[in-house]
Amino acid sequence: MFSDEEKLLINEKLQNRLNKDGYVQVICDEERSQYLNREKALERLIILLTRSLQIQKPRKVTKPSKKAKAERLGNKKIQSAKKEGRKRNFDV
Repeated sequence: MFSDEEKLLINEKLQNRLNKDGYVQVICDEERSQYLNREKALERLIILLTRSLQIQKPRKVTKPSKKAKAERLGNKKIQSAKKEGRKRNFDV
């Protein structure tokens, strides 16, 4: 059903959902009918497996823009001035 690579990927992604025997366990008790609960659990299992098999694209590293840097430093200066104004001079 799954290749060895896919099995490894599923094991890594769903590690916290595996029980003692190494099986993925999906529980659903929303409906009163066992049949409907089984159908919903099966749908959830399919969603879990498809999400675990998707490989995420690596994030591109970007630098903050000049405007963003200037804005951040400006906010830091304003915050610093606020805190400086709260100080009392106890030496005098």
